Amino acid sequence: MSETQFQVDGEEDATVYMEEVLEKLKLLNYERDFATQNGLKLLNRAYFAVSLNPNEQFNYFTRLAQWLFKLNNSNVEFNQFGDPISIANNIQFELKKIGLDNDFQPIKLRSGSGEIVCKILLDLANRALKTKNFAFKKPKMEQPSQNADEETRIEGNDEDADMAENISIASQSDGEYDDMGEPSQQKKDVDEDKEIIQSKINEKDWIIEVERVTPKLKIQVKNEAKEWRSHIEQTKEYNSNVKKTLPEARQRLEKLVDNLSKVLDQIQKREKSINSNLTDLGGEYRAKSENYKNMVTQYNNLQASVKEQGEQYRQLKEKYDSIKSIVEAKGEEQTNSSPVIKIKDAIKKIREEIGQMDVRIGILSQTVLQHKLRQKQSGVAEEDEEHLDELEGENVEEDDVVDF
Repeated sequence: MSETQFQVDGEEDATVYMEEVLEKLKLLNYERDFATQNGLKLLNRAYFAVSLNPNEQFNYFTRLAQWLFKLNNSNVEFNQFGDPISIANNIQFELKKIGLDNDFQPIKLRSGSGEIVCKILLDLANRALKTKNFAFKKPKMEQPSQNADEETRIEGNDEDADMAENISIASQSDGEYDDMGEPSQQKKDVDEDKEIIQSKINEKDWIIEVERVTPKLKIQVKNEAKEWRSHIEQTKEYNSNVKKTLPEARQRLEKLVDNLSKVLDQIQKREKSINSNLTDLGGEYRAKSENYKNMVTQYNNLQASVKEQGEQYRQLKEKYDSIKSIVEAKGEEQTNSSPVIKIKDAIKKIREEIGQMDVRIGILSQTVLQHKLRQKQSGVAEEDEEHLDELEGENVEEDDVVDF
């Protein structure tokens, strides 16, 4: 099957869908609740089936879909001035949200027409009718009575038989008859409203009457024998009028030509005088224009050099800032007195420790002397004395170290 055949089939499906959509929208009172309130025109049976104005159709489609979504208890709003693809994606998402078929490409909604657009509107309309608990009633077929069928049987061709059958179906009987066995007057009035209108005039008489009236309905234009003479008289009259008005009109036109020629000469003389007077000014203007162009070129060159020098200044300033930060760091390191203070504190602690050691040495020497005196008193051997001398020698060496 060719591509053209597919396209034709798609348009036929869209037309079928669109007709059903229009009927469902009428059941939803879209003319009053949607079109009239929003100031939109009413739809026809091929509006969304055929692509005519994509922008207008897509705008109408989005607004109609938004109204149908609200009827389906889905409060969604589409930005009419937004991206059409994003609007189509939102429509697809909302269809999925309420459980309708959304198996299509959003870009196919961009044209605002076609089978998919009509199918979406039809699904939304059906769901809206279901939400409103709308249901179609079963058709009531009225059965004709047997007596009416027997009375309306007509012998003849098939066309007369069909007409008689339709008349018998239309004239139904509910069992209301008068005493004479014929339907009552009230029932006759009701049956007359349902009966098919049928002409009782004979076809041949009708044709004869048409042939008789047709010549009278035609407009007949009477041909006057003197019509060409009236045209000649009119031309003669026009000729005499032209001859009367021509001399005066010629004089006026000649005067007008003279005036225009004089004015034209004055304009040419004035133009020459202006050109002669403005020759010097024109030369001065051209010289100043050239000077202005030269100044503009110089200004552009100077502006370019200023930009280059500004860039060099910025680089030099960055180098200066980096060197300045290094010098400041070195200066802070040189003027920092915290190491000297730490050395002084360490010396102070060492002196305190030395004083404590002197006190301990004095106590120890005093203890040794007392022990030596006790040994002498108790008759200690000379070996102990030598040992004490050695201790005293060690004490002397420690005293030398402390003094140093």
